[in-house]
Amino acid sequence: MYVRMHDLKDFGIHNEEVTASVGADGKMNEFSAIMGLCNRRHLGNAINAREQAFKRYVEE
Repeated sequence: MYVRMHDLKDFGIHNEEVTASVGADGKMNEFSAIMGLCNRRHLGNAINAREQAFKRYVEE
């Protein structure tokens, strides 16, 4: 698991000649970060709405 997580973190690159797998880029730009902070106050409402929708699906 450690090796796989390390590969993801480093985009799957081991050195200049070896790329073991596809990696990931989890960085967030400044605009996305500030939008996330601005929308944080709406998170509770969004979670409640999803819970209500889930309950309806289960009931039906």
